[in-house]
Amino acid sequence: MLDELLFASTSAINFVGLIVSLWLGCYIVTRSPRSRVSWLASATLWSLCGYFLNNLTYIHGPPGEDALPWWWGWSVALAAPFWFHLSVSLLPDKLAERQRLLVILAYLLTLNFVAMEAYTPWVFAGTTAKPPVYHSAQRPGPLFPLFGLFLITVPALSLYNLRLIWRQAKSPPIQRQLTTLLWATSLAIFSGIYTSISIWLGLDTPALIGNLSLGVGVALLGYGVARYNALIEGRAIGLDFVYTSLAIGLVIGAYLLAALVSDLIFDVPSIAFIFIIMLAIVSHSLYDWARSYLDRLFYRQQYCEVRANLRNFAREAVPGHDLPDQLQIVLQTLSRSLGAVQGFIALREAEGFAIVAAHPTNLRGERVAGGVLTADELSLIHI
Repeated sequence: MLDELLFASTSAINFVGLIVSLWLGCYIVTRSPRSRVSWLASATLWSLCGYFLNNLTYIHGPPGEDALPWWWGWSVALAAPFWFHLSVSLLPDKLAERQRLLVILAYLLTLNFVAMEAYTPWVFAGTTAKPPVYHSAQRPGPLFPLFGLFLITVPALSLYNLRLIWRQAKSPPIQRQLTTLLWATSLAIFSGIYTSISIWLGLDTPALIGNLSLGVGVALLGYGVARYNALIEGRAIGLDFVYTSLAIGLVIGAYLLAALVSDLIFDVPSIAFIFIIMLAIVSHSLYDWARSYLDRLFYRQQYCEVRANLRNFAREAVPGHDLPDQLQIVLQTLSRSLGAVQGFIALREAEGFAIVAAHPTNLRGERVAGGVLTADELSLIHI
């Protein structure tokens, strides 16, 4: 009974970790596609997604295997250099330059460890007769202590860099997001220590604890980087993050229901739906990002017209002219270019807003309460 409960809990934790790491990686890179921090964070999350996927397929795989499968090479080791590179990229340029060789060394060591995991018994020598939810199910190879030390040392260097950045940060909001990253890295280090020592000594410790710690660290890392990018770029992500997460949750719920029905009626194993769910997450995550680029491609003329009209207004606007009349011209130009039926421009006055330009014009002069126009999201338009 205990083993069955542990099996179900470990599977659930790895499944949630897989979903969260894959979605957060897509979310970060689609919101800030030109940021190196975004790509490094997403690479870290996608590497950990592969680790959770391997855990799931290992747990649900056929029993009695004499050796670990070849794809076990997609291990948690891949995330270590990306995480370290991410911490280095947040450092000031002079400090980051000093650690460039360490970054290269971390990548080279990772490639060697991954190759040894996949094609030699030097890191993992095989499996035992113990259930796969325990660390004692894996037999360590002669080089496993070095591998475990690598999984602890590289995240520890990342923690040192993040701590250094946190101490130098002067903005309290930035410090809060760096604190989130510090917690994420600390949880990853704990997971590395717990798992490495357990496998090395052959302890009957449940993998659930290490997977849970790493899963929480993944969630904190993704959310922390998303918030950090938003602060740096001057935008808010509150409603967007909630909306996107709810949408992905509904999609996953629908596929899980289909998996349950298929398992009960057609005897199709639920594990077969994992890759379908992963594809659904990627496709839904990329939809809004791809649509925005397609809009710019197909409506390029309208975008160019808006930019040209705004630039002309900026050149022609002079202090001697009435501001409401100038704003009325801008609003009419935008409404015509974008095909908007209605719109208005309001200026802050005391505790409310005054409408100084409207399309149609019947709203000009009206006042609006401050709470009505409170904005949670901010979009920057580059002219």
